[in-house]
Amino acid sequence: MITKRDLEILIFMQENGGKTFMEVLEKTFFEGRAGAKRRIQILINDGLLKRRPTGLLKPANMIVFGENARESFYQMWGVEPKRAKLSSVMVRHEMSQQLAHYWLNKLDGTVKRTTINQDFGKFHHVPDLIWENERLGQIFFEIELNKKTNKRYLDIFTKSEKDGARNIIYILASEKDRDSYMEHLPKASILKFISIDELVHNIKTTGKINAKSQI
Repeated sequence: MITKRDLEILIFMQENGGKTFMEVLEKTFFEGRAGAKRRIQILINDGLLKRRPTGLLKPANMIVFGENARESFYQMWGVEPKRAKLSSVMVRHEMSQQLAHYWLNKLDGTVKRTTINQDFGKFHHVPDLIWENERLGQIFFEIELNKKTNKRYLDIFTKSEKDGARNIIYILASEKDRDSYMEHLPKASILKFISIDELVHNIKTTGKINAKSQI
């Protein structure tokens, strides 16, 4: 029997291009890895989901829709489940983006996960996520895994401000990376920084982002 949480997971996967990861599920819909593995295995056994190798040591697999998902999607929503596409070099970025997308949706406001295909031309620079809050305005989020030149960052800041960003929050893989990027990037009052684990923890426990500023 499909539970309410199962449906929420299927919708979440559909919103994220037909894929997710055990490392994401254990920090979103479940309290830990053991519970996530048990339930996802049941859905795999039912043919709703399946594992697909990533070509990496970790995560070794991503979770995609199984053969029986198509019929279920048509019955419930009248749409076809998305077919997952993801190169191995984008896996870490995708995982952080999914985690941020899930937890930002717990806050007041609206969250948009952008894509170059859909949003190119709408912005001077397309961020990874946009959270809009009535009190705080538009906050742009960038999942950052590789450092750029100062010239490139200054260009992004200028374009983001033109697009209406009140702040740009860089999401990093670890607190060590957060501190490193805070030192590396040009100083700007619009910038804030946070690790992905801090983002999850802060929203989960305080209902706030609490990112750090350079100045």
